[in-house]
Amino acid sequence: MESVALIAVILALLTEIISGATITGPTAPLIAGISSANLSCQATAGTITSRQWLKDGQPLSPSNRTTISEDNSFVSIDPVEGSDNGEYQCTLINPVSDDTASYNLIVNYGPQDVVIQGEREVEVGQRVELKCSALSIPPATFTWTVNGTETDVKTAEYTIEKATHGNSGDYICVASNAVTESTQASPVHVLAVYERISGATITGPTAALTAGNSSANLSCQATAGTISSRQWLKDGQPLSPSNRITISGDKSSVSINPVEGSDNGEYQCTLINPVSTETVSYALTVIYGPLDAVILGEDTAAVGSTVVLYCSAPSVPPPAFAWEVNGTQTGVRTAVYVIEMSNDTDSGTYACLATNDVTGLSASARHELTVKGEMQKRIL
Repeated sequence: MESVALIAVILALLTEIISGATITGPTAPLIAGISSANLSCQATAGTITSRQWLKDGQPLSPSNRTTISEDNSFVSIDPVEGSDNGEYQCTLINPVSDDTASYNLIVNYGPQDVVIQGEREVEVGQRVELKCSALSIPPATFTWTVNGTETDVKTAEYTIEKATHGNSGDYICVASNAVTESTQASPVHVLAVYERISGATITGPTAALTAGNSSANLSCQATAGTISSRQWLKDGQPLSPSNRITISGDKSSVSINPVEGSDNGEYQCTLINPVSTETVSYALTVIYGPLDAVILGEDTAAVGSTVVLYCSAPSVPPPAFAWEVNGTQTGVRTAVYVIEMSNDTDSGTYACLATNDVTGLSASARHELTVKGEMQKRIL
C-alpha cells in the first residue's frame, strides 16, 4: 500500500496541471447540406491523458456524418445540418486536473416548414392577424402575396384592421434566408370574410290552400349576410323530401305539391354562415276535411244515468256539428251530446254530421246506445 501511494505522489509531481483548454472551429459561415466543420480540442499547458466531448450536455457519439478521432482531439462533421447547431464541450483530463472548453457551433439553414397561422373565417369589420413562421438560421425575412399579387408587407405579421369582403382570398407567405440564399413559400392560407346574417324571412302562399288541390312554395332568404347553408324543420323535426315535397339544391326553397292536411304546422328555416345563424318560422295552414268522423261514448247506460257522446272529425277550419237521433234532427250543434237523466226512450241510433263550410265537405258517424234497467244505487 505504501508503494502505491508513493507512486501516486511521484506521478502527481511529474504531471503538469492542464490549463488554457480551447476548442477551435470553422471561421467561415456554415451552410447546412453544403459545408463541413472540424473542431479541435487542445490546451496551452498540461499533460492530456483523455478527452470527453458533449453536445448540449449530452455525450457526443459518432454517426454517418460525425467522426471523432482516435484520441478524441478532433471532431469532424460532414456535411453539417441544422440539427448540428448547439454548444459543444470538450473536457481535457489527467490524473491531477481537468479543464473544459465550450464552442457554439452555428449552422445556417432554411427556411423550412413555412406556415401561416391565424383566422380563416371572420366577420366583416373584424381585426385579422396572420403570422408567418419558418425554421431558419439566421431568422428568415418575409414577403406576402394576396390572390397572386405581391404586397408591400415585409414582416412576419400581416394585419387587417377591419376586414371587408375584398380581403377574402388566398394568402401566401414567402420566407427568405440571405445567407443560404434559399426561399420557401407557405401553403395557401384561405381567408373568408362573411357578413352577419340578418333579416331572415320565409315567404309563402298568400291564397288559401286546399288539401289535394293547392300547392305551396316556401322561400327562405335574408336581407343581409352571406348564406353558407340552410336547415329546414317542421314542428321541430328535420324536413325531408318525399313524393310531394321537393327541397331545392341550395335549400333556399321548399315546394309541396299537392298540399295535404298533414302539411299543416310550423316550418322553420335556419340560415347559417361561419360567423352567425338566424332562424325564422312560418305557420302553414292547409284547409281540409272533415275526415273520419267518429263518436266516442257509452254503448249501454243505466236508466237515470248521465250519458255523454263526443263527436270528432279532423278538419281545418274546425267543423260545425249537427246531431240526429233515430233519424230526427236535434237542436244540438256542438261536438258534445249530453243526456242528463237517461231513460229507455233514449235508446237508439245517434248520428253526428261534421261539416266544413270552406271545403264544402262533410263526414258522419253513427253510434248505437242502449238504455236499460234502473240506475244502480251506489253502495257506500
